Amino acid sequence: MKKLIWFIVILLILSGCMSAGNDITNEDYSLMIEMPVKEYSPIMSSVPGMPFEIRTNLMRDDIELELHFFCSSGTFLNWEGQITDEGDAIYKDFTNQTIYWAPRIEDVLVEEDVEIHIDLLRVSDGTYVESRVIVIKYEDGFYIVD
Repeated sequence: MKKLIWFIVILLILSGCMSAGNDITNEDYSLMIEMPVKEYSPIMSSVPGMPFEIRTNLMRDDIELELHFFCSSGTFLNWEGQITDEGDAIYKDFTNQTIYWAPRIEDVLVEEDVEIHIDLLRVSDGTYVESRVIVIKYEDGFYIVD
């Protein structure tokens, strides 16, 4: 009987340690999204789109995180030597990076709000641990961060 009790105690301790490793809090990582350009027009030539500067820091080695981006209209662009159209949904490693959003040519004159969804996924179990929504409004030929 004592062996069974010890076995159960050890099993409970081990399962508690395993589940504790799956818990993630905002103290385990940091995610900052900076937008150095608050207004964007496709006529501007200095940038290919509205930049989103992603700054990350992971405080634990035992978790793997991934960034998911989705836009309700327009497209994401990558600008590393040349401009690449990434589409309206992209998945990126949890690293410092800059991505750009721009309207598609057919959407340039559409006066509707655009929602940019940025989700943080824990890869091990597919759980979203953080979600943010950035609204971009269209006013007088400019896309403006709300």
